[in-house]
Amino acid sequence: MNCPTCNQPVLDATQPCPHCRTTAMLPPSPQKTQRMALTGEMVEMDTSPGYSPYAPPAADAQDPGLNNPGGLGRVGQGPMAPVVLPPLAYEHPPMTQEAKTTWGVFAALGIAAALVFGGIYTYSRLQSHNRIHNLATKTRMLQAGDRWDYKMTASLTAAKSVINGEIKGSSAMTLEKTVGNSRTPLTRSHRIHLSTSRKQDFTEKLFLSQPKSDGLLYKVGETSDSDKTRMTSQPPVFLPGKWQSGLQFNTETTYDDGATERGDWKILGTEIVDTPVGRFATWKVNEQVDMTGNASNPLGDTTQHGIYWYAPQLGSFVKAEVKQTMLGGIVLTMNFLLQKTTVPDYDIVPANSVKPTIKADKPDD
Repeated sequence: MNCPTCNQPVLDATQPCPHCRTTAMLPPSPQKTQRMALTGEMVEMDTSPGYSPYAPPAADAQDPGLNNPGGLGRVGQGPMAPVVLPPLAYEHPPMTQEAKTTWGVFAALGIAAALVFGGIYTYSRLQSHNRIHNLATKTRMLQAGDRWDYKMTASLTAAKSVINGEIKGSSAMTLEKTVGNSRTPLTRSHRIHLSTSRKQDFTEKLFLSQPKSDGLLYKVGETSDSDKTRMTSQPPVFLPGKWQSGLQFNTETTYDDGATERGDWKILGTEIVDTPVGRFATWKVNEQVDMTGNASNPLGDTTQHGIYWYAPQLGSFVKAEVKQTMLGGIVLTMNFLLQKTTVPDYDIVPANSVKPTIKADKPDD
């Protein structure tokens, strides 16, 4: 049998021509067929082991121009660079119905898992935000480093005429050890910042004592920017150690500078209060304090009435509405709402904490 290209004798028709390396006599094979990227023309390329289109042509297969006008030689055999055909893109065999069902099940499981875990995460976030911190019945033992930060709004009026109008600000109460005084181991500094044109700051300090035996919090003395320090040998109760419905007490104290203070303190009930820190079941307290002035107090007699919402496990209130009436009919109204605190583990309350019927705090309170 002769080669159809070079007309040389070929002994094995299943192999390329040993003279010109043509594969014209071989039947087309899917593995040897590639499609030209630009023209779409199907061309044959030998993929036999050991064959390379860059191999030099056989000595007896040179044909400078008879079968290849221009003398460029045959593709892959002459001086002309071979045409490199891009590989075909891999085509996945048709997917069986069983495979489709299997992949469908996996896809459904993936979507379900995303929905479930995403829902659990979202639900847990909502639950964490909406969860009510339990109503505690025991006041936290205060420690140096405790801090409570509040958002504050205030207004100042005199004889029904507005002096400063609405005032926005912030306040922070911090506890520190009182150095060199065993009677007042803690000092609570309450710093108020008013965002007025003058950027006013005020600081009031209370000297506190809290015996571990009963957890009662006593006020031993006080000082402020506008007043001298006053102390008392008969410290009044500032906060109870244990809380219960209907609890009330009255105090009367004389300070070493001659000023007197009389206080009435009563639990009105329980309410839920929302703050940026969380939702708290709180004790709603009514407090009335009457202070008689003296030469060191330029404002003279002062009456303070306040409604406080206390969370005993925090050691402080989460919300307060306070009104001070001073000499000359000057009225200072202040509202406080807890923004953050450094008190750790404030959600841990005694196991015997009561859970009375609680009503929600009014939005406008």
